[in-house]
This record gives sequence, C-alpha cells and structure tokens, in this order.
Amino acid sequence: MDKTLFLSLHCADSLKPKIRYVVETFAAVLGRGVVETEAPLPDGAPGVWYGSPAEAPSLPAGWAGFHAAPDAPAFFAGDQPRRAGEVHFARWGRRRIPFLFPPHPADPAASQLLPWLACDAPGRHFPWDVLASAFYFLSNREELLIPDRDRHGRFPYALSLAAQLRLEKPIVDVYLDLFIALLNRAAGGSRPPLEIPPWATGVPFVVCLTHDVDEVRKPFLSRLKFTCRHLLRPANGHRRTPLGERARFALGTLVSRRDPYWTFPTFLAWEKQF
Repeated sequence: MDKTLFLSLHCADSLKPKIRYVVETFAAVLGRGVVETEAPLPDGAPGVWYGSPAEAPSLPAGWAGFHAAPDAPAFFAGDQPRRAGEVHFARWGRRRIPFLFPPHPADPAASQLLPWLACDAPGRHFPWDVLASAFYFLSNREELLIPDRDRHGRFPYALSLAAQLRLEKPIVDVYLDLFIALLNRAAGGSRPPLEIPPWATGVPFVVCLTHDVDEVRKPFLSRLKFTCRHLLRPANGHRRTPLGERARFALGTLVSRRDPYWTFPTFLAWEKQF
C-alpha cells in the first residue's frame, strides 16, 4: 500500500513552510511521507487541502479541506505572542479545544466539533485553522517572543500559552487526533481509516530515547571550573576514581572543548542498534 499523504497549499508564501512542517510532522506519526501536488488524488489516497474555502467551496473526494485563517500570515510576521484572552474555543465532546484564530464566519456549526464531524458532507472545509495553531505550539514560537528567563536561562513554563490555558493534555496531540479524524471523514469510507501504527507484535515494551542538549560546546571558563572541581573536590561518584584517571578525564575536557559527559555518539549508536 502506498504510504503517501498528498498536500495542496493555497496560502501566503510565508505560511507554506510552516504548514508543510506541521503536515510532515503529523504524517510521520502515521508512517507516511508528504508529496505536494495539484493533480487529482490517486484512488484511496489521503490528501490535505489548505487554503480559503472560497477558493474551492467543495473539494473532490479524498481531500480534507483545512481553513487557512486570513490573519495567520500577519500574526507570524509580527513580534507578539498569543495571549490566553485572544484564543478561541470549540467543543469536541467534553473537551474545549483552543485555536489561535477565529473560525471561518460562513460555518455556523464551528463551535461544536462532534456534530460537524458527523455531518454527511465530505468535501466541506474544516472551519478552524488547526494547522497554523499547531505550528505555534510545535515551534515553541513564544520562546522567541517573550524575553523572560528563569535563573538557569530557561523560558518559564508558567508564561507559556499552554500554562495560561491550563491544558491537561498536550495540545498538539489533540490537534493530531483531529487531523486524523478529518482525513478519515474526507475519505467517506473509500479506504480503511488512517491510524497511528502500533508497535510490532510481541514487543513487551518500548524505550524512546530523548535528548535535552543545553550546551554542546562549553566555554573555556566553564571547562576550567569543571577541571579544578573534578580534580580537587570530585562528585560522590568519582571520589574512588584514581587521581590519574580523573586528571586524564578533566584535562581532556579542557583541551577538547567538549561537555565532560560526551555521550552523543553512544546515544546515536544505540538508536541505530535498537
């Protein structure tokens, strides 16, 4: 079976790489690659059409129409983060789903997503700009726009939009669920529903390695401080290490400019192996 998700972008040029990034991220979770096209969809293939509903009021079978908010290009070109009071909401069952931009005004059913998803009109455009909203959270754009940092130089989560909205579930996961539901709705039963692929059968557990890299190259004074401390007052785990080994380790760090615990090659080897 072909593992392609087709994409057709009808929006401002400045917005296209952002939307493409979101669609590629979501498609990767589904185990699919993304191909941009203006041609008709192959039979049974899923497609994402992003643009103004006025440009294509009714889409051909298979295309899921995603509304492109007209305010999105100007917002992303600006230097202001989105605040909680500027967010719009729709209900999806018991959940209130936040969106950065208002819905398309021509769709009176936009505030309730369950009835909207259940309606028998596969070519109808989804009235909320879920893809531009997803880009804001995926890219952590607010970290570039809000200068505040904690004593460790990190962006405080309390200032984030997710914290202000008191989101209980990662919002991008919710957008992904909605994205999949819209693609399946557009198919109208012409193909098996898209699902996130399960892990291989018989696998008792799965480990996902994540890497939080703060400093790949440490400045000289930081390395000098570490060298002196490691030789004179080592941490508990190194106190029984012979002085000669500690000296080679510390001086190697000072000369190589590397983080003292340079384990990136090991992590990469583990990922390839497992």
